[in-house]
Amino acid sequence: MEPTFSSKFAADLIAYAAKQGGDPTALLSLTRLPQEAMNREDIRIPCSTMAAVWFAAMEQTGDENLAMHLGMSRTFGADRTTSLIMEACSTVLEAFQQAARYSVLIADVMSVDLGEVDDSLYIEFEPRTAWREQPEIVQLDCLAITYVAAVSSLKRLVGTHHPPSILSVRFPRPTNVMTWFEVFDCAVEFGAQANRIGFPSELKSHTVASRDLGLKAAIRTYADGLMATLESQPAVTREVMAAIARGMSPRPPTLADVSRSLAMSERSLQRILGAEGQTYRGLVETVRMELSERYLREGTRSIDEVAYLTGYADTSSFVRAFKRCKGQPPRRYARP
Repeated sequence: MEPTFSSKFAADLIAYAAKQGGDPTALLSLTRLPQEAMNREDIRIPCSTMAAVWFAAMEQTGDENLAMHLGMSRTFGADRTTSLIMEACSTVLEAFQQAARYSVLIADVMSVDLGEVDDSLYIEFEPRTAWREQPEIVQLDCLAITYVAAVSSLKRLVGTHHPPSILSVRFPRPTNVMTWFEVFDCAVEFGAQANRIGFPSELKSHTVASRDLGLKAAIRTYADGLMATLESQPAVTREVMAAIARGMSPRPPTLADVSRSLAMSERSLQRILGAEGQTYRGLVETVRMELSERYLREGTRSIDEVAYLTGYADTSSFVRAFKRCKGQPPRRYARP
């Protein structure tokens, strides 16, 4: 299955690009998601689609370090859940261990491992195959915002800024290399054997000033639930559900539309879904119900509007479908 980014990350990148002169409408259209599906950790965007959005945003703004600058701004919120988990830990080492685990909530395009070498605690990032196939300039900027997030996180955890003791990048030296030196305030090794950022090992036992055991339990319960949701469905089922959500306009996409977007024949897709215990029609209804439930709980739309946004021919059809699925009419399910 192709690795993904959360639509929350895409929303942050598009919003920041818009402030730098980019076209948010054009960039949003590249995500193939409706506005309602943006800014959510549970809605995922395939890495190839995200790379296209990213590259277009770079071209529109003329900024090859777009995400690096986003990470340095105060508008990057896609890492909020991970940051809260880190800030609720007892030590820096525990915080970075938890960050490695929960980083998939932002994106799962790189594996994350921790290690120690030469008196430094380092974090190593290994891109997954599908991500390595994307434009190098985008991959490099993705690594840059990841490094910026690590430096910023450490400052929040210990209260003072610490330049990296290790900063290595597998990519060749870029033309804008001075930006890297200015941002990280340390030596940068390009063309290295591994993508690593490290800090003095003595910091790993440093007590986190903001530790809060109550917050730690609450936020990890939320994050674990979100990860379980992302991992609970078989691979193709997850891809099809994501494609259905992207294709709502507001009518759901057809089987032909989705099979074409996944580069499969309709027959092959139906056969695989059958092996996973699913049908295309059933997944369409699942996506519709998930969207309608969220809209109702938000409490900002009427039942008529929810029926339209989830692609039903009329409100009566929506009410019947909702009651059949949830066991009660939508007016009772909405948030008070």
